[in-house]
Amino acid sequence: MSIQAQVINLLERLQREFSLAYIFIAHDLSVVRHISDRVGVMYLASSSSSARTPRSTTGPAHPYTQALLSAVPVPDPEGREQL
Repeated sequence: MSIQAQVINLLERLQREFSLAYIFIAHDLSVVRHISDRVGVMYLASSSSSARTPRSTTGPAHPYTQALLSAVPVPDPEGREQL
């Protein structure tokens, strides 16, 4: 297991045990989607979009958010719409 996966698992466990809330800052939207209930995207020091995690991965309006999502590796490129 990677160090990143171990840290994410630890954060999730601590969140469950102690009812914690995190502000998690990252460029890897696949990780953000995995651990987040709500996602906000910043562009040039301003909020470009904010949504509950499932909605934030379908039909983002801001071009920067679209670019971030298009950079997420997909095991089945034909299934990209299902992200």
